[in-house]
Amino acid sequence: MTNLPTPSRPLDASLLKVLELEAETRRSQNLLKYYRPYIKQRAFHHQLVRERLLMAGNQLGKTWAGAYEMAMHLTGLYPDWWEGERLEGDVDICILGNKAEHVRDVLQAYLYGDFSDPGTGFIPRDCIIDKTCHAGVAQALDTLTVRRPGGFRGKAFFKAYSQGVKAVQSDRFHHI
Repeated sequence: MTNLPTPSRPLDASLLKVLELEAETRRSQNLLKYYRPYIKQRAFHHQLVRERLLMAGNQLGKTWAGAYEMAMHLTGLYPDWWEGERLEGDVDICILGNKAEHVRDVLQAYLYGDFSDPGTGFIPRDCIIDKTCHAGVAQALDTLTVRRPGGFRGKAFFKAYSQGVKAVQSDRFHHI
């Protein structure tokens, strides 16, 4: 005899709660898998040009879409619907914002998640290999190394405009 639910014997409420919590935990540790872009975001992702611009009002998903795309390129985990560029091999990407605190509070949070709970951003926990911290800014990352298919790695370099042009001028990045 099994304990599987049937129409006459529904799932026990406590077991259902445990299953719902587990599903939410899995979703929160793999946001990349659940991203669904709206029409303008999808059009932005599918452009195969050297430079792109996603322009919209405040709080409409520009940073969210950019972070999602960088997470895909870093991890090499592209969804079935993806028609944009696909990077192969080792990948280096510069994540750039106004100030180190902004990079930490917004861009790093979207990609890495909460500093004390890695993998709750777009980069899944099981892809994170290593990180280095930024000197002088609490809980800010300097680099993040992630696992890519085929034994390759993706590396994010977190930089701020306030560091000046020297922060990025001699490095070679696949994307900034």
